[in-house]
Amino acid sequence: MANAEHLWTLKRGVEVWNRWREENDRIVPNLHDADLRGLKLAGANLRRACLSETSLSLADLRDADLREADLYEADLFEANLEGAKLDRAYLFRANCYRASLYGVSLYRAMLGRADLTKASVRDADLTEASLSEANLTQTNFTGSNLSHSFLKSVRAIATVFDEAILTGACLQDWQTDSETRLERAVCEFVFFEYDVNQHLFRRRYPRNPGQTLEPGALAALFAPKPQVFGLSLSASMSWTALRETLEALQETRPEDELHLSAIEQTEAGKIVLRLSVSATSDLLEVERLFRQEYDRVCQREGSVLGTNGQKAELFDIVRVLSDCESLRDRSSS
Repeated sequence: MANAEHLWTLKRGVEVWNRWREENDRIVPNLHDADLRGLKLAGANLRRACLSETSLSLADLRDADLREADLYEADLFEANLEGAKLDRAYLFRANCYRASLYGVSLYRAMLGRADLTKASVRDADLTEASLSEANLTQTNFTGSNLSHSFLKSVRAIATVFDEAILTGACLQDWQTDSETRLERAVCEFVFFEYDVNQHLFRRRYPRNPGQTLEPGALAALFAPKPQVFGLSLSASMSWTALRETLEALQETRPEDELHLSAIEQTEAGKIVLRLSVSATSDLLEVERLFRQEYDRVCQREGSVLGTNGQKAELFDIVRVLSDCESLRDRSSS
């Protein structure tokens, strides 16, 4: 529970509070679990203050001094912290949903498991900050410095890193999606493992200390990987129908990014198609549509045989793969 005298002094206004702090610089303010919602605290000296489990939602904390403050599980929902100093502050499990953190200093701050969903953290300094297991969904880090930060197991879904510096950061077990923006991030190298015993980042990438990442290489590392699945057909299949089916689905469902990766034949004589689709595609739906279109084309052709009732020869397979490759080239150009 908050100290009644400390809480009363703070609510008298920032000027009175800051003067009291100057006169009592050895006292650590205890504002634990206090209700400070919507309070005007711009420029307040809250350095080393205990603000754990305190409600600061919608509070005005612009240019406030919160260095080394204890904000464990503090509620900062939509709080305005623009220009605030939060160096070495403890924000473990803090709620920063939609908070404005423009230009803040969070050097070596502890934000483990904090919720920064939809927060604006533009042009901020997060050098060597710890954000392990933090929720960064739709967080905007444009222009921020996250160099050598600890970002293990963060949820970076649709997170914006435009012009953000990520050099030397630990990105172990990241969760990203197709909307995570890393293309314009500034990054020379990263780490993919944290040594808990020696408290060191391991597995540098690129591995050679003399190498650095090319622009856009970081985004490529976290680009969603395509899904590959097998689809079996009878050995007496129609290669013409296969080509037309692929062509039709590539035209009508370009978002699936459907491609034929390989063709195999089982010991039982069946043909297995290895099809590649985007990471977000519904595999069952793609298979259903493929079989439906294939059957339709076969019925139209009036035959399911590739070459006069005989099994398809190697030439037929090469032609289908060649056609698929040319289709892929046209779609990417």
